[in-house]
Amino acid sequence: MDKQRPTFPLPPEAIRNEKIRAFLTSKQVWIPFLVLVAAGIYGDTPVWALVPLLGLAFFVLALVWQAHSGRLLGKITERIVAKSNRTQDASLVARIRALSEGGEDGYAVTLGKFLEAKQAIEAGLHPGGKPTTPGGEDIEKRVDAISFGVADSFDAVLELEKQIRALEPGRREDLRLLRARQKEHLTRIIDAYKVVKSALSELDLLARSPRPESSNGDATLPEGNELDAEVAGLREEIRIAVEGRLRATRDIP
Repeated sequence: MDKQRPTFPLPPEAIRNEKIRAFLTSKQVWIPFLVLVAAGIYGDTPVWALVPLLGLAFFVLALVWQAHSGRLLGKITERIVAKSNRTQDASLVARIRALSEGGEDGYAVTLGKFLEAKQAIEAGLHPGGKPTTPGGEDIEKRVDAISFGVADSFDAVLELEKQIRALEPGRREDLRLLRARQKEHLTRIIDAYKVVKSALSELDLLARSPRPESSNGDATLPEGNELDAEVAGLREEIRIAVEGRLRATRDIP
């Protein structure tokens, strides 16, 4: 089972590492500092004045970093999100390839449709690579989980098929139970696809929506299968967004 991490919430260690890298490599931050230091060293500055000059240089360094850190944080977020999505997509492509090579072309095509929908949703939530809204983060997190949950469900169906083939003749009750479990997984996948397609059709609305009041991480998810829970959570967020649009439409005089 591939426990790929969803993009959101962004990992604090990744943000911290990117901030350090941005600080150390930013010309806009370091050039004013280096100019002041060079002026002190090569400008016949008295030794007694070098210490306060260095203090001034570090003060300017801090001010410039503070002025640029907000914009840089946006770029940092873009890089982390893009890297996470590329990693997820590569993992899903590998699983699609494994299904196809295993002779399960139908399952491979279906998982490929989830990947296409995932990429389309991410592109809509991050136009031009820009950060999305808090509500958009919730949508993307759920779509990530659903995509990999579907891949896991296909694996479960194939594992059940192995168990069916290994059954001894005449074990009809065991065969019935295994087929029923397969059907549950396949029904779950169909339901997931319907909800993801619904999210894609309402993407403009969802991308503008704030985080719903009833959305609080996984607190709103029902007990049971993880894929069922994420599908139910995404369906609820779509319902809240659509109802909000209808209320706004009715309020227009």
